[in-house]
Amino acid sequence: TDVPDVLTLTEKHHGGNGCPSNTQTVRYNVANDRRSIIVQYENLTARINSRTSPADERTNCQVNLQVAGRNNYQFSVASATYYGFARLDAGVTGRHGSIYYFSGSPDQAFTATGISGPRRGNYRLDDEANKRVWSPCGESYPFNINTDVRMDSDNDNATGEMSREDGADGTVRQVISLDWRRC
Repeated sequence: TDVPDVLTLTEKHHGGNGCPSNTQTVRYNVANDRRSIIVQYENLTARINSRTSPADERTNCQVNLQVAGRNNYQFSVASATYYGFARLDAGVTGRHGSIYYFSGSPDQAFTATGISGPRRGNYRLDDEANKRVWSPCGESYPFNINTDVRMDSDNDNATGEMSREDGADGTVRQVISLDWRRC
């Protein structure tokens, strides 16, 4: 499938306990081939232990991007790949999930994936979108990405954390793969 020769993103807003709106904790860009959007989160961290609250166990960030491209193309989210660092005891599960939608449309797509302990190290988690939700035909439209990381445990004494990737850029990274079609 061909892709448009132009695709630009402008952030309209971001917010959530993983990216407060008054901070610069989210970065994003379009891949050179325009087949993916890369979002990097500095504070998208969740942890669980005997003293954590539910707020510690789930962190989210919603990003609203204005997408501009050629008016004769549409895109939908095909899949997402999440990169980060996990330290999970036995019995602890960490999950990434995202909801994707275009402002003004009731349709949503989602990706969700996870890993279980014991585990310690950088991770890569992949998931296909549950369905295709196509952008409007037009040159500019708002695209929303609501991403979270959450922890669960079946062992009250176990601990776990999912956070920024060791090395590289020190962020939790999400690569959103796109499908394209002509209007």
